[in-house]
Amino acid sequence: MRVIENVTDRNGHPHVSTPKTKGSRRTVHLAASTLELLRCVQHQQTQVAAARGQAPPERIFSNTIGGTIIPGNLKRDMARICGAAGVRELPIHGLRHTFATLALCRGVPVEVVSKQLGHATAAFTLTQYRHIYESEQEKWALAIADLIGAD
Repeated sequence: MRVIENVTDRNGHPHVSTPKTKGSRRTVHLAASTLELLRCVQHQQTQVAAARGQAPPERIFSNTIGGTIIPGNLKRDMARICGAAGVRELPIHGLRHTFATLALCRGVPVEVVSKQLGHATAAFTLTQYRHIYESEQEKWALAIADLIGAD
């Protein structure tokens, strides 16, 4: 997936611009299953547009009439989805933090995560996006005997 633009909310209307830094414009490698899901969504939207006599949307995710989604509407949708799932509401930007934390927990190198997020440095990713779960602290708690190699 190529990240070549971003959308902000300007007085209730979507404003499309280019990402703010060169590093923000990037290619993000996705799993085959994710690509397949995105192709399915795109196909469904193309079918809906054709049934309405419209051209297919320019973006995979669009509003109900094929236009650019207003970021504020994503916030509303996220609140609805979290409520339906019975989980704490997460800001849209929080998904980036969640991705970073889970990827790093699974052992993805910080440099790879940093590039996928479009950060200039791995240090920024670690200081701003990496969150430590209590379960990680428990997992990595070492007994003093482990540290000195005693049995």
